[in-house]
Amino acid sequence: MVAIDFTQSNKEPEDPSSRHAFKQPPGLNDYQKAILSVCDILLCYDYDKHVPVFGFGGKRPGEPKVNHCFALNLNENNPEVFQIDGIMQVYANALQTCRLSGPTFFNEVIRRGAQIATNCKNQGSEIYTILLILTDGMIHDMGKTKDALVDAADLPLSVIIVGIGDEKEEFKNMEELDGDKFRIRNSSGKQAARDITQFVEFEEFKGNKDLLAD
Repeated sequence: MVAIDFTQSNKEPEDPSSRHAFKQPPGLNDYQKAILSVCDILLCYDYDKHVPVFGFGGKRPGEPKVNHCFALNLNENNPEVFQIDGIMQVYANALQTCRLSGPTFFNEVIRRGAQIATNCKNQGSEIYTILLILTDGMIHDMGKTKDALVDAADLPLSVIIVGIGDEKEEFKNMEELDGDKFRIRNSSGKQAARDITQFVEFEEFKGNKDLLAD
């Protein structure tokens, strides 16, 4: 599962300084580079290469309210696309039709990933779900995000957060969620059963697939 940040902090795609900017061929913006680099690695472990792709922090066509977890193909009943080409295409299409907004909430996409993992588990499947979150900024629902991660720690689910851009101050919350030093706790004080989150700053690893894979 892939979730892409559609918040206003990225700036509008028409702005050359936007992280969602459409680059002239053969250039790619950093979100596209991250999709190519990270998904190329993760899809090696995906048996059917069908990936549900969501946006968060944006507004779907014709909707006035911000949506914190929406299918980029606008089909909530079947949000899957095929392989990297499908992810790249649905991302490009969504930038043309959806509006950037905010704030940056992770809770709903994590809950959606947890639901996918739960469904697989209940069906007796051995499928392990990986949620890839691509984002440029600070989380604005840190408490609910921790609650969702602690709830999901018993499921066959891992969360990879890839920070887009070089705003290190914006990534401090991500490092806390990573749990390498201290395992996170929810709002009731319950500690996560395991560390399911990995944070990576794409700026430090782009162009080096071996480091990303590690």
